[in-house]
Amino acid sequence: MAGAPLIPGPVSAAEAADLVAVATRRAPADLVIRRGTIVNVYSEELSVGDVAVKGGRIAAVGTDLDVQGDRTEVIEAEGRYVLPGYLEPHCHPWALYNPDTLARAVLPLGNTALVGELLNLQLTAEPDAILAVYEQLQRSPMRWYWAVRVAGQSNEGLDRHFPLAAVEKLLAAPGVVQIAEVTAWPRVLAGDADLLRRTALAQEHGVRLDGHTAGATASKVAAIAAAGFSADHESITYDEALTRLRLGYHVILRNSSLRPDLDALVELAREGRGTARISLTSDGSGPLWLREHGMVDSLVRTLVRAGVPVPRAVAMATLNPATYLRIDEHLGGIAPGRCADIQVLSGFDGPPPETVVVGGRVVASAGRLTGQWPAWRWADHLERDHQVDLDRLGDPATYDSPCRPGERVPLMRFVSAGIARHATETTGADGRPGDAVLAVLFTRDGRRRAWAWLDHFAPRLDGLATSYTTSGHFLVIGRNPRSMAVAARAAFAGGGGIAVATGTTVTARLELDIVGAMSSRPMDELAEQWAAVEEHVKRAGYPFAELLYCLCFITCDFLPDLRLTADGLLEVKTGRILVPAEPLS
Repeated sequence: MAGAPLIPGPVSAAEAADLVAVATRRAPADLVIRRGTIVNVYSEELSVGDVAVKGGRIAAVGTDLDVQGDRTEVIEAEGRYVLPGYLEPHCHPWALYNPDTLARAVLPLGNTALVGELLNLQLTAEPDAILAVYEQLQRSPMRWYWAVRVAGQSNEGLDRHFPLAAVEKLLAAPGVVQIAEVTAWPRVLAGDADLLRRTALAQEHGVRLDGHTAGATASKVAAIAAAGFSADHESITYDEALTRLRLGYHVILRNSSLRPDLDALVELAREGRGTARISLTSDGSGPLWLREHGMVDSLVRTLVRAGVPVPRAVAMATLNPATYLRIDEHLGGIAPGRCADIQVLSGFDGPPPETVVVGGRVVASAGRLTGQWPAWRWADHLERDHQVDLDRLGDPATYDSPCRPGERVPLMRFVSAGIARHATETTGADGRPGDAVLAVLFTRDGRRRAWAWLDHFAPRLDGLATSYTTSGHFLVIGRNPRSMAVAARAAFAGGGGIAVATGTTVTARLELDIVGAMSSRPMDELAEQWAAVEEHVKRAGYPFAELLYCLCFITCDFLPDLRLTADGLLEVKTGRILVPAEPLS
């Protein structure tokens, strides 16, 4: 099933001749899908007909197409929907899983093209290694497109972590269609020359600018649009989505493990106002969510159940994102000349597609892949490149309280999985403030350590260690120094992972063998390992539904109010460091 990269280019003269020969009934098709209910996303109609495919593209759509030959593959689709494969315009294929295992899990569900970003690789690998990853993944049956980061999410210096030369090299790669979400939108509004130089470079390469305007007022969202940003997926209310639509954004409605917002936004889709500029995303949902709900297929089902007409709901997951990304001449619809990425589906409330076709080849049937493709050889390009001192991290004394008894200290007080308010409390006789647990960050280069107290997090958590952070740094959390040391050794000995310890026993563990952020294990196995981690942390008092992104974003620089970064405890709104990091010898 592996082969040439699946990034469609211009149709050659020979390909055009072959397509026209089938369209004019002078030659047989390679594949014919017969008598299906075709979902026309261009006219928002349903009609019964046939689809003829030649050489990876659709040659003809109509009724009673007489283009079968002795070698033509025929799929009988009477009573079933025939629709384009879904296009996910915004995903983070490193939510414990890796891009390859994600593709294998969601392709049988009808998700045939993904736009992903690889922040963790941009923080740890050279551009040539990332380009090699792009190229290898693009040889799988999944159509991979890419978004390039031009800024990080954890106070990283742009010149150090996102140098212009590296950014430009990635932007020039085949299949790069946008820059990934820029969470540092206040820097855009402040006219940050370094950041705007990078966004301008992206526009010179003809790629879209993907916004991330969480928390921005309408006037600020408008100013960000003036800087060239044309899409946003951060609307959590109807009014926010409508405001962005009025400002000319491509509005991407989200439903994910961290932000299950679609129910609050579905009315906009149902109204039919401006829907050509509305798309759908599952964002970076965790493995348990994906296993239970699916990807973009899940959002389409939700819209159809809510009364959105089928062609409109399907267009939001096919034509609309393809149009936004400027690839709609190739993807997004069932029409002559388009790539033959097609689903045959019995309905929008039942099993996965009966058949999934990519580039004219059947790649999945009844929810299962129909063939094999070589596993992603990540070790050919990527190294486990941290320099943390495992002896130090495995020493319980490293996690003694850094505070004196009776000291007034700042707390990250969690009110949701994504928001930690600024609170203060006085430490007790043991130097610890109430039920708060200690979080210690170790930079990946082994040079610095920073700490913070987490309140309303998991007050009975003995020890947890994770390398899954948006900064790529290592994080150890807990109330028991011995358990924290045990968890750190278990999580980091192999290059990265997540481990939970109770007393001196490791009670849950998963290895993240790919740059400390991704696992090479299959999705089902990974989901079970993560479920065990989540169960133990919730037993320790963690009160929210979503844990994965809570851990990931403890070290970010864009969510309110306090965050733990490599520079120390950051007050996000002001940029002040309340408790500086300390150097490690």
